Amino acid sequence: MIVPSSKKLRNGLGVDRNVQAIVDLERKALDERAHINRFTDIASKMAARPAFIVTHLVVFAGWMILNTTRFAFDRNPFNLLNLIFAFEAIVLTSILLNAQTEVRRIWERRAHLDLQVNILAEQELTAILGLLNQIGDRLGIESTSDPELEQLSKDTDVRKIATAIEKKLDE
Repeated sequence: MIVPSSKKLRNGLGVDRNVQAIVDLERKALDERAHINRFTDIASKMAARPAFIVTHLVVFAGWMILNTTRFAFDRNPFNLLNLIFAFEAIVLTSILLNAQTEVRRIWERRAHLDLQVNILAEQELTAILGLLNQIGDRLGIESTSDPELEQLSKDTDVRKIATAIEKKLDE
């Protein structure tokens, strides 16, 4: 078995493979989005721009100024303007809540992926420690009786850790 050097993994093969895997996952997630989520992304981006805010300020100021002249069609207290503003606020709030829900879903999926990778890394490290102990035994190297090292050489029970965390958080 040929093992690539760690420098090659860091600089080429491993990084490129990992970057491509992440790009593929992101593209798949973007492609699988519902039409409403695509719409809310566009609307959220538009609403977050300074031009959107400035346009609203200009329109509202123009509306109020126009309605204090002889061409008024919505006199003070600007009931029609309030209705339009309330409707727009409802629509924008719904759009932003939908976008926020989508972002939360993506972050939860990424957190699950991170957890899975971390668990696999822990299992690999436990296996490596076990192999090192076996190599040491075969070479006749005496190992010191370190309780922490012995604990690290054992499999980690993820459920036990999760339960302990929940108990501590509930206290």
